[in-house]
Amino acid sequence: MDWLTKPQIAEFTKRYPSIDALLASDDYYALKQDVPRLVSIRVARIDETLLYFHGDYLNGKRSYMTREDEKWIGTKIERIFVHGSDHEIIGSTSSKERGADGRSVVRVKDILGKNPGLVRYIVVLSRSAWYRYGRDLSGPKRFGKLASVEKRIVIYRAPSKMKGGMEALLKRTRLDKNVVLSTHELLDGIARNDSEYKGVNNILDTLARRFTDAVYNKGLRSRIDRSEKRGMSGTFSGVKMLSFVTAGRVMITLSRAGKELTFIAAEDGDPRMGVQGLRGTVGEVRAMVDEVARIFETELSAYNAMRDDESVSIF
Repeated sequence: MDWLTKPQIAEFTKRYPSIDALLASDDYYALKQDVPRLVSIRVARIDETLLYFHGDYLNGKRSYMTREDEKWIGTKIERIFVHGSDHEIIGSTSSKERGADGRSVVRVKDILGKNPGLVRYIVVLSRSAWYRYGRDLSGPKRFGKLASVEKRIVIYRAPSKMKGGMEALLKRTRLDKNVVLSTHELLDGIARNDSEYKGVNNILDTLARRFTDAVYNKGLRSRIDRSEKRGMSGTFSGVKMLSFVTAGRVMITLSRAGKELTFIAAEDGDPRMGVQGLRGTVGEVRAMVDEVARIFETELSAYNAMRDDESVSIF
């Protein structure tokens, strides 16, 4: 992480004056105890994936984390602020209702205001405070002396008017098409009973059935069973396939250009597969399944491209 110097921070606050107050907020104890306050700031563009982002604000309880062999304990909070043409805040997650578990249930696209065209930029603030462990590692005294405060700010600028601005971005954004998803985000959305995420999960179930019928049951399962190694790998028209057998389970991962989709099934018995993990848009992971399925449907011995690979691991 490249922490900024005071002159570098000043350059950002000249261009985005509203972040000056965000940098000063919640730092009373850091100033009082004279501990390091570390800041990083970067600028990006608002895209489809950001519109579905929601911060990990835990209704005052915050999230806890450890590092460096548990010699440190930290708290983390994330907030999202939508800024208008005059740098004023026109929306934020802290102004919305929370779920029963304390999590923010709003997405960025829900706090854009009545006129998204007025949005100039969106700020995502992540604040971490690190303490030395106290004497009681499990009780309220586990927080020792405050050691540092870290603030990571990402300023997302609105799409240019030449590309249609925020209105065009909102119209073309679809969770089931062009929003980059991770396993954590999908499970989190399903747990919140979000109908859009549940719809994506149904699509992934369909992909798992297609992969089972067109690939796994068309020679791949037998090829894996015959191998004396836990791991195997192969490439199918640019799609890398890895398989790994452990603890009575078979995991198969498809990957291409940094996108991944992992299926899982019982090693014996019922061959039906389910989705274990993903990273990418629904369109990207569907394209990988379709490509591999096409090869297995047109080439009778496609499974022979899978070879024993001791480098394959779940770790």
